[in-house]
Amino acid sequence: MFNITSILRTSLSCFTLAILFGCATPTGTTGTPARDQTRVTDDTAPAAAEERQATTNAPAQDLRTEARRMIDSAAKLTFSSERTDLLKRVAARSDLTEADQIALIDAACEVGFSEHITAVMLTLARNPAFTAGGRTYMSEHVDCIVFSSQRKQVLDVLAGAAP
Repeated sequence: MFNITSILRTSLSCFTLAILFGCATPTGTTGTPARDQTRVTDDTAPAAAEERQATTNAPAQDLRTEARRMIDSAAKLTFSSERTDLLKRVAARSDLTEADQIALIDAACEVGFSEHITAVMLTLARNPAFTAGGRTYMSEHVDCIVFSSQRKQVLDVLAGAAP
C-alpha cells in the first residue's frame, strides 16, 4: 500500500494533499477515500450556497389528491363507524383516480367490522367512476370481508357493474 501525505503551508491557510494509490484526496475530506471518490466545492460562490440551503429547507409538496388525504385521515379516527362514514363519502366521489380507488379498498379492509367493509366496497362498486383496474383489485381483495354472504353481495355488484 502506497500512501504519501504532503503538507503545503501558505500564509493564509493549510492545504493537505494526500495521494492514495495515485488518487488525490481533496481538502476537507476525512478518512481513507475510495479510489474514484472526488469532492468538488466552490467556496467562492456564497450566493449559490445560500440558494442550495433555501431549496433544501423548502417544505415538501404534498402530491396526494384530496381523496387520498381523506382516506389517510380516516385511519386516524377512533371509531369504526366514523371511519366507515368518511370512507363511504370518499367512495361516492366522481373524481377518484385508480390509485385513490386502490387506496380506498386497502383502507376499507382495515376498517374492522365486516359489514363496514362491505358498505364501503358496495358504495365504491356502484360508483360510475369505478375503473376496471379498481374492479380487478377489489375482486382480488374481497376476501377481507369475513362473511361469505357479504362477499357474494360485493361480487354480485362487481359482476353487474362490469362493462
